[in-house]
Amino acid sequence: MNKITKYCLIVLTVIVLLLPLMQDYVFKFKFKSLYGVFFKTEKPQLTFKTVASGHYQTNIEKYISENYGFREPTIRLYNQYLWDFYKKTPVNYVVRGKENWLYFIQNVNEYYGTEIYRWYDSSEEARKTFERRARIMNKLRLVLKDYGVEFLAFEAPEKGLLYPEFLPDRERDTTTISATGFYTEKFAEYGFPFIGMTDYYKQIKESADYPLFTKYGFHWNISCVYGADTLFRTMENLSGKNMPHLRLENFHPYSDEEYEKQKIDFDIEQTLNLTRRMKYEGQTPLFADVIIDTDSSCVKPKVFFIGDSFLWRIHDLVDFKQVLGDSRFWYYNSTAYYGDNIAKMRSASDFDQLREIFKSDFIVLFSHGSQIHKFSYGFAENALLKICVPDSIMSREMQRISDSAKISLSEAKELIISNPELIPELRGEAVPTIRNTRAVTIAQTMNRIENDAEWMKALKVQAGKDSALIDTVMKHEAINVIDEKPLILNTIAMSDSLLYQYEINAIIESMKLNSQLMEDIRQKAKHNHISFEEQLVKDAEWVWNYQKNNPQ
Repeated sequence: MNKITKYCLIVLTVIVLLLPLMQDYVFKFKFKSLYGVFFKTEKPQLTFKTVASGHYQTNIEKYISENYGFREPTIRLYNQYLWDFYKKTPVNYVVRGKENWLYFIQNVNEYYGTEIYRWYDSSEEARKTFERRARIMNKLRLVLKDYGVEFLAFEAPEKGLLYPEFLPDRERDTTTISATGFYTEKFAEYGFPFIGMTDYYKQIKESADYPLFTKYGFHWNISCVYGADTLFRTMENLSGKNMPHLRLENFHPYSDEEYEKQKIDFDIEQTLNLTRRMKYEGQTPLFADVIIDTDSSCVKPKVFFIGDSFLWRIHDLVDFKQVLGDSRFWYYNSTAYYGDNIAKMRSASDFDQLREIFKSDFIVLFSHGSQIHKFSYGFAENALLKICVPDSIMSREMQRISDSAKISLSEAKELIISNPELIPELRGEAVPTIRNTRAVTIAQTMNRIENDAEWMKALKVQAGKDSALIDTVMKHEAINVIDEKPLILNTIAMSDSLLYQYEINAIIESMKLNSQLMEDIRQKAKHNHISFEEQLVKDAEWVWNYQKNNPQ
């Protein structure tokens, strides 16, 4: 090897080694972001203390691994290499099926009967749990009917059950229990309204001109509109009132623009973070226009959804405002999405469950095959307790369980919340006869107050005067109504300044829930050379004026 060749190789090696550093400080190229959920690691500070404790070394390694130059294209190239040469997926929860069909591991496990063992030690344990939950859900439905609220369950189709012919070969466990199969039979026995879509999708699968799930997606695609229409027609039948109907027109292959906008239809492919899009063999995935047929006879019910991510696909494609009078969604009964077009987000624990229930015409448990075992995400258990069990009975049972099991009162309460049938009055198949009447009446009265604009103005003034939360003042007023005491509505001296200050503070608290908005306001404050607090107030005042001049 001559000297020129050696020098060229040395220079090339140095360039390759320095490229990541040059990307950070010289080139600053922007690459396509990797798909997925990431938690940003802050760059650790170099101090004697952090080095001596080992904290710096551990965290700087993690920081560099997340921030080195050309990270995105390097990872995509490596992932593509694994896929092309070794037929492997770069993430352990994605399974490569026949003809390159992609599934999440739970799709495969659900079909072969082993998913249940991720959550229960045995089929018998799972069966007992499902039986108890089904009883609780049915009792809650029968109780809610007395208050004019309908409670039903919806099962979206499961990809592995709908397209098992492309799953990798594996031995099937025939001794296991299927959560979907169990609830389908049990709800039919109870007469509980349960919409099971997997069987329906199996029926239309052969006649459909396109796959009902995309080859490289986890969630249902445009076909979810059929499920949504089935749900709305079921509501129509249960209420006896006309509702808008849905249909699809103009089926066509995804345009580049539609592909970018509807990437959730290819979400498993996205998680692989490859360098190029996958090609389709066989049925081409199609997109379509969603048509909403409605007329003056149609009603728009208020619907409260509790469930998983399969609802989001419907929400993406169907304008809920044209179909529903109001919609709220508690994702896994944990995160609450609410407000116009359910665009706001908070913890579900921030809300009064009873009030949310009694704001609704329908409550829908929404899930899909491999998640059905989680029914009802704790929602039905909590609701049954809050509607039926007065504080006196709850205290009595907490004390009894605490004494017998030698545990704390808080631990006893947690046991009851997980299994309301520990309370004797809630056991068995029959409709519970006890009621937490006062709590129910307070919740209903607060909802009535909230719908009265003048009443709410008076309570906002009181909240501003006392520096109190509006819900606290509303509850106090609801108790005044029930106990026939003087009302704030009739005794408060109205003050425009106090009302204005309350509304500005309420806007600020709402803005604080949006971390990106808070960062934008911080940057704006720096640009305007004022404090963050001053900028926050200015932005809140702008929102107040906009809302006043643009009432919905």
